[in-house]
Amino acid sequence: MKKIILSALSLLCCATLFAQEVEEPIFTERPGASFGTGVLQKGVFQVETGSQYQELKYGNVREKFWTYNNTYLRYGLLDNFEVRLSWDAQEITTEVSGVEINDKMAGFTPLIASFKVGIAQENGILPQMAVIGNLFLPFAAGNDFKSDYTGGQMLLTFSNTLDAESSITYNVGVQWDGDAPQPSYSYTLSYGRTIIGDLSGFAEVYGSLPEGDQGENSWDAGFSYLINPDFQLDLSTGTGFDTDQEYFVQAGVSYRFN
Repeated sequence: MKKIILSALSLLCCATLFAQEVEEPIFTERPGASFGTGVLQKGVFQVETGSQYQELKYGNVREKFWTYNNTYLRYGLLDNFEVRLSWDAQEITTEVSGVEINDKMAGFTPLIASFKVGIAQENGILPQMAVIGNLFLPFAAGNDFKSDYTGGQMLLTFSNTLDAESSITYNVGVQWDGDAPQPSYSYTLSYGRTIIGDLSGFAEVYGSLPEGDQGENSWDAGFSYLINPDFQLDLSTGTGFDTDQEYFVQAGVSYRFN
């Protein structure tokens, strides 16, 4: 496994030497919970992937989540329209009073097929806007993560430039998870800023409100670093405002093929 990982990283680093230089650096949907307003140019293919570890605690029960390939594949199909695929491999272990029980869950989560289209450019105080539509397809999921029905999500994304070094991004959305008929509403608010050179940072709050149930609210923060205009690394961590949400940490890499 180490040889495979090192070989893949070597190929990726070598590819950056031959990447076509573009004026605008790569823009990604990671790190963080907020989705940006940028849409890939026609013919551009982009890979965004990473891994995450998360812990949740409910009384004397602790759940540990490993996500091994939190991956987005994005392609600019038209001038202002991109298509996307996302598929995660996840493992969940549960401890009761510090003792791990033998009902580990592992496998692929539902495949997410989606699109993104830009609907407005920034104009003064009016934000740049885009809409994202997602379909959660249970047929591609492992038995431990398969939902009863196809789920869906609609997101409106907004962004405003504050100055030459900083901006804010915010989302509102509604989602059906495929298991319950009631929707869940979501929000995010993220502040991003260039720190120095190619190093940028962000901090955000985000949450969800299932209809008829208690909401969850969290925060996270992190960094991204441009190796070159087509190649980005990222690292972030966060936790919940609610007592049953512990923490998560994730790291990832994104590459744009022109």
